[in-house]
Amino acid sequence: PRCVLEIVKILDGSFSGKTIWSNRNYICSRDLVALQRMGRAQSYAQRVQAKEKRTERLDKLHIEESPLAMENVFGDFVRDSEDRRGKKKRKVGEA
Repeated sequence: PRCVLEIVKILDGSFSGKTIWSNRNYICSRDLVALQRMGRAQSYAQRVQAKEKRTERLDKLHIEESPLAMENVFGDFVRDSEDRRGKKKRKVGEA
């Protein structure tokens, strides 16, 4: 690991006094962490928004059920467990 010292301020005294020089480009680590968190929050919000748009789009898209669907061909032997969006199918009588 490297030890890098970045000068923030040069004061007239040891720990107090008039400011002789100040680094205007310095960003404290607390502000950097806050910026990173805001970036992650924005990307999460975008993912949630995209997911909502996708579900709305899929709800608007109504596809007619095929006459050769498993339920129509085999009757009650096979049925959907919940909805038609990629959930596992189960046999009748299974919990």
